[in-house]
Amino acid sequence: MAQQIANKRLAIVADGVLQFIPFASLEIQTAGTKGQGLLIDTNEIVALPSASVLAELRRNSRQSKAPEKTIAIFADPIFEANDPRLKNTRVAPAGSDSKAELRRTSRDFNFGETLPRLLSSRVEARNISALVPKSQASSNMDFAASRDNVMSDNLANYRILHFATHGLLDTTHPELSGLVFSLYDQNGKAQLLRYLRLRHLQRVP
Repeated sequence: MAQQIANKRLAIVADGVLQFIPFASLEIQTAGTKGQGLLIDTNEIVALPSASVLAELRRNSRQSKAPEKTIAIFADPIFEANDPRLKNTRVAPAGSDSKAELRRTSRDFNFGETLPRLLSSRVEARNISALVPKSQASSNMDFAASRDNVMSDNLANYRILHFATHGLLDTTHPELSGLVFSLYDQNGKAQLLRYLRLRHLQRVP
């Protein structure tokens, strides 16, 4: 199999416990040598939730024009009401539906009803955006790191999407797995739990 997949892009749809296998770190026979290397050294690896998503991505790529810009970055969202970025804003209490959803999700991950801030993701975003011209990058941080912006049609102009936020994989309730974005808007209003779930991938531009 090593010879058949050498230097190819691999689209991996892992089911059940196979999702825990670090495919990028698997050892593989290096072509033309007797030694072994890591799969990530010779192949581009793309993880997908289902084959139908792969088909949709391919269909969209044929219908869409090539993106004009390079990368859109989402980093350092606001997760907690006591976040210093909300200090000059009157924070409205979260609705019962929002609290219930957060409790349901956090219960499976064995942590409380708040998520810690990812301050280093801000540095990460700045370092990545510095690799390309300013006109080619979009950095969405703080309130702008929202699910609404992720679902915006404007993202179709970017070739790469980079998410630096909490990602939750729930093997008990797979439908709750996803990426968490800002839970408060610029007016301090609590949002419904801002998830980008696996089923939403087909709708991301």
